[in-house]
Amino acid sequence: MALLVLDESERGEFLAVGGLIVPTGRACDLEAEWRQLKANCGLSAELPLKWAPPRESVARLRAGGLNVDDIRRSVCQWVGRRSDILALAMVHEERRRGLLRPGRGGVRDFYATGVAFAVQRFAEVVADPKFADRPHVVVLDSIAWSRGRRSPLWDNRITRFHVQLMWGSKRQAIVPWMAKGHKALLESYGEWHRRGFSDVKIPPLEQRGFVSSFLEAQGDRMDMLQIADCVCGCAAELFFSVASGQPFPVARECMRTLLPVFCRMTGFGTDVWGDGIVLYPPNDELWWRVRRLL
Repeated sequence: MALLVLDESERGEFLAVGGLIVPTGRACDLEAEWRQLKANCGLSAELPLKWAPPRESVARLRAGGLNVDDIRRSVCQWVGRRSDILALAMVHEERRRGLLRPGRGGVRDFYATGVAFAVQRFAEVVADPKFADRPHVVVLDSIAWSRGRRSPLWDNRITRFHVQLMWGSKRQAIVPWMAKGHKALLESYGEWHRRGFSDVKIPPLEQRGFVSSFLEAQGDRMDMLQIADCVCGCAAELFFSVASGQPFPVARECMRTLLPVFCRMTGFGTDVWGDGIVLYPPNDELWWRVRRLL
C-alpha cells in the first residue's frame, strides 16, 4: 500500500507538479516527525511550512531568529536523509510564443500532464512486489482553482490544431484539461484506471491496485502535502533561476540535498533524470545546464 502525494508550484514560466511516494504504513510517522521539525523551528502544528511559507509562519520563524532560507535548507536536509520516501518533480516550461502565448498562469495548462507523468512513475514503483498489498492512492492538493477553468487559448484555432497533434498520454491529459479543467482530470483518471497508458506500456491502474479516483486535500492542513510543496517548490525555483539567469544558490543547494530521494527505479530515464525529475516540453539546453549545476 502506498500514497502518491502531489502538490504544484508555479514560478515564472515554470510549473512543477511533484511530491512524494510514501508507503502507507509510514505515513503517520512521517507526519508526526514533520510536526516535530516544525516545533523545533518554533511553528505550531496548525501553521503550514512550505517552500514559500505564508506570512504568519514567516513571522514566527523570524521571531525565533530564523529566516526562510535557513528553513529551506533544514527541511531539504531532513527530506534528503529519509529512506522511507521517494520524491518526484515533473517540471513544465511555458514555451509557447506569439499568438500561442497565454500570459500569466498559462503554464497551468500543463498541470494535468504533470499529474499523468507522476502517476505513470507511481504505477511502475508499486509494481514492485514489496508493494503487493493494496490499495494505492493518489492525493492531490486541492485543485478548486481549476473548477470551471478553460484555458485562455482554447478558443484559438491554431492552439487547438497544435495540441491535437500531440500523441498518447500527453494528448490525453492536456487536450481535455485545457477545455474543461477539473472535470477533465477526473475523467482522465478514470480512463487511466480502466485502460492504463498504452503509449508507455502501463496496464490499467485497476490491475496495479489503485482506487478508482484521486483524492483532494488542503495543503495547509495536510502535513505530507507541505513536504510535497517543498519538493516541487525547490524544483520550480531551480529551473526558473537557471533559465532566467537569476542565481538562486539556496535552490541549487537544496536540490542537491534532495537528489538521493528522487525516484530512479521506473525505467523512464537515466538515474533520476527523466525518472524522478522531468522537464517538459523538452529543452535540451536548459536540461543539461541544470544537470551540470547539480
